[in-house]
Amino acid sequence: MTVSTPMHQLITSVNHWWHSIPVAPGVITPGHKTPEILAKELQNVPLHLVQGKTVLDIGAWDGFFSFAAEAAGASRVVSLDHYVWGKDFGTGDEGRASPYWEAEWPGKIGYNVARALRGSRIESVTADFMAMDPASIGTFDVVFFFGVLYHMRHPLLSLERVFEFTRELAVIETEAMEIRGSEHSAYCEFFERRELGNDDSNWWSPNVRALCGMIRAAGFSRAEPVITPSLPTDPNWREHRYRIHVLAWK
Repeated sequence: MTVSTPMHQLITSVNHWWHSIPVAPGVITPGHKTPEILAKELQNVPLHLVQGKTVLDIGAWDGFFSFAAEAAGASRVVSLDHYVWGKDFGTGDEGRASPYWEAEWPGKIGYNVARALRGSRIESVTADFMAMDPASIGTFDVVFFFGVLYHMRHPLLSLERVFEFTRELAVIETEAMEIRGSEHSAYCEFFERRELGNDDSNWWSPNVRALCGMIRAAGFSRAEPVITPSLPTDPNWREHRYRIHVLAWK
């Protein structure tokens, strides 16, 4: 891949890219999530519903889905994060010398660089959506809540907060699981320490029945999985883990 020197310097000033983001023709940031993985995830996001709509992306990280909403014609996009943006992923002197470095929010440099290189007009808000007043930024036609729910100590409360920010539709993506013989029950697996992915910020893994039930209990009128999860074909399967997108309609 051939890039101009200034662009290359900006991209390499980010020590840890989570998203692979197109920032110029033929130039994609070297994200942990590859373009192929993100393209597959994007298939489950109803971008046709964001045209002319306002969009809030909770837990935006490097902003891949925020930029996708902007490209799909959203009238306003706000990227919201604080947990990841507050992390220092070890960016060295090159990162700290970047005009897009924020000392208080070192984990935001990837987002800032991608936004600048794309010439994006999306807004960013650095705040905890669980603690902030929705009136401070307003409500949104569409809310993205991707890869956040299973990190929340209080998942039902977090869905109630998502409900407060939503005018029409929330798209919720999370870790999920099924246990053989319990497909018709609603349950969540709890992780006390690092049982899931060796990550102590992972707390919960619901099955689809529990997830949809929690979404309705949070106030949404209906919850619809984008794709119904398929169970393993192995007749001896016991536990099945997967990722799921659910449309939560106000």
